[in-house]
Amino acid sequence: MPEVESGEDIDFLVADEDAAIFLALLSRTSKSSIPVDVYTPSGIFDTGWNQLTYFPKRVSDAVLGSRVRNSSGISIPNSYWYAITLAYHAVYHKGYDSGLADSSLEEPVRGYADHDYRRELSDALKAIRANVGEVCLRDLEVFIRAEGCQPGLHVEEFLARRNLYVHESLTRRLQQRIPDLDSISVFFVRQSAQSWLAGVREILVSNGFQILTEVNLDESSATRVANLARGGNWGRGPFFRSGGRPCHVFVTLDVFPIAPEGQRSESDIFSVNSRVSDTKNRIREFVWKSVPYRYRFNPVHSTDNGLGAEEFITEFLGQEAWTKISEHAIIELRRVQQVIPSGAVSLSRHGRRAKIYGLGGKPGIVRKIFRPQFHDFLEREVRAREILGDSPLVDPLVTVGSNFIDIPLVRGSVTPIRATDQMIQELRAFIVLCAERKIQPLDFTPGNLLQDEGGRLRVVDLEFFQAVDKAYPPTYSGAVRSLPEGTTLVRPAPRRYQRTFYLHHWIRFVQLPRSAFVGGLPQFLRRASKVYALALIFLLDKGPVALRLLRRMVGLRNIFWGKIEVGLAVLRQNHKFFYRRVTGKERKPRQ
Repeated sequence: MPEVESGEDIDFLVADEDAAIFLALLSRTSKSSIPVDVYTPSGIFDTGWNQLTYFPKRVSDAVLGSRVRNSSGISIPNSYWYAITLAYHAVYHKGYDSGLADSSLEEPVRGYADHDYRRELSDALKAIRANVGEVCLRDLEVFIRAEGCQPGLHVEEFLARRNLYVHESLTRRLQQRIPDLDSISVFFVRQSAQSWLAGVREILVSNGFQILTEVNLDESSATRVANLARGGNWGRGPFFRSGGRPCHVFVTLDVFPIAPEGQRSESDIFSVNSRVSDTKNRIREFVWKSVPYRYRFNPVHSTDNGLGAEEFITEFLGQEAWTKISEHAIIELRRVQQVIPSGAVSLSRHGRRAKIYGLGGKPGIVRKIFRPQFHDFLEREVRAREILGDSPLVDPLVTVGSNFIDIPLVRGSVTPIRATDQMIQELRAFIVLCAERKIQPLDFTPGNLLQDEGGRLRVVDLEFFQAVDKAYPPTYSGAVRSLPEGTTLVRPAPRRYQRTFYLHHWIRFVQLPRSAFVGGLPQFLRRASKVYALALIFLLDKGPVALRLLRRMVGLRNIFWGKIEVGLAVLRQNHKFFYRRVTGKERKPRQ
């Protein structure tokens, strides 16, 4: 082993297949040992650098494949790969800590470098006759990229958290991008989440992403994608276990991206669409519902911006595929942007299926623009408004376009909290009208009602109103009853509360049982049914109180049997709850 100065060590790059043998030769305890750092192309056995591989895998494989022996018989990189790896180390590992300036026009940074990188790089580049203008960080980065040895964008985003030069370089490149391409995102589903693919696909679509293409990865493709994305880092991260390598790739388009707001985490600092991170969180929650806490893993990853999507698609699917995808994305974006008038103000929070804009040039009119993949929702809403247009709850269509509709603005609108007798009669008449005209009013709930400043009710969303073959009894309306399994009608994505559909959506609003609300009853029966409904509401709302009363009784029992500590703790918790419930205030702790 060569002699090393105090405080220095020796770096070894070892092939993946020999890592276990090499690590077995090392000691971790002897004070007389020579300190070493061991790296492998894939970073296995914790042989990476800051949770990343030390070099891109293709660079590490090339260095090992072209190694030469020096005069002492030790394998070292040849002249070409020595220059490449030294430049890579200076730019991506050290940055300004290398003592090199950003460009040749600036003074070099002094006082940080632990080696004379300028002299060593100058000698190494001259040895291979490399055409590098100046030994500065920007020219070295251009040289590395020209040789095809740059890290992936995800690795750069990770390095940029601690490397100021990489952060500035990446920011410059993002500012020079075509903003429209930021609407393209790539989602990677990992092997452990393969059985949830159908649910993942449904969440992507329901959150507003148009799936342009998807690829199910075989063994060789999964290995290739794993090396291209995330710098080859597919470990467990902060979770209990790893989700495995990627098994499926979705390439998506979002024509209504949401610009991030507020302070962002380190991992999202280069994210340009907050819908991407929100969707990943929804997918994780969906998968974790079926996974015990101690076995959880990260099921999905994604690109953060258009640069990352372009890099992955170009390297994995080819330049021709990226050209087709980017051209299609720009065409779809232009179709949407052309129908958004100047001065229009967005009135939608999410816009998963459509986005609503207030038209500055047409006061009293709003425009609802549908996403490309949801044009069937546009057709359903147009058909429903035409069939039910004579109802006082439905506003007429002002304009119908290829991907939008214009409807009147509901001025001073509020969502009513409790239905009056007049409202109940109007709602009942509307449900009966839908049944007579063979329309199933799905997603017709109190949350989709607005009341204008004059007190008139309006239905705001008719996207799920669908035609059926024949008329049906109003009590079987999809507005007040869950649909049977196997139905061909399209339902809203959240299918919770199907068994208690009416209890969840309507009973607090109308305070009547379903038969009394939809079918109508004589006055004395209506009063009796209202008492029944109020009793149901009491059970629904006061259930937590009953549970706490039971816990209070359990607390007294624990005290009786001598479990004083446990009993007092339960009583203390419930005492705070009852105080807040009665007074509406938090109880102040004693000083």
